[in-house]
Amino acid sequence: TVVPLQAPCQAPVQLGGSWEYSDERRINFDLDSTNVRNRRVREHEIKLEASTQLGPNTKAFAQIVGVHETRRTQGTDGKQVTHPLSRGQVWLQQDRLGGTPWSLQVGRVELIDRRAWWWDEDLDAIRARYDGGSWKLDTGIAREVAKTSSAERRIAADERGRRVVMTLGLK
Repeated sequence: TVVPLQAPCQAPVQLGGSWEYSDERRINFDLDSTNVRNRRVREHEIKLEASTQLGPNTKAFAQIVGVHETRRTQGTDGKQVTHPLSRGQVWLQQDRLGGTPWSLQVGRVELIDRRAWWWDEDLDAIRARYDGGSWKLDTGIAREVAKTSSAERRIAADERGRRVVMTLGLK
């Protein structure tokens, strides 16, 4: 849940945050009855967000995500603890470009297919949107340009060079 707070300044900034906790237990998670390997994962996730309206048609948003995860797996020594910081969405958006129904969003943006079977990811992208009233168009191009987490040394090999072009939201 995001709880907005107002901070007075030239352009008001909304601050928000959320906390999630999960506790997952899996018995014999690798389905090998000869090797007992039960697993328990506890995770705390904290998101901090800031957004502002820089002008009548310009918005900015930034999000940072902190995670603390403790993982115990039967058959291994001790527990594994990770606590990375990650960049969430960070973007700048200009609406009504030149008085038209077009908007442009640049940065680390949420690319989501509402059917939830293709995409639901934050990616470094440029997205253009058209809101023509009776129909809408959402299109963009994305490519990972920097690592997302302090736990990573570099962009993951399977993400390096990957480009995504999408057109969604025709109504």
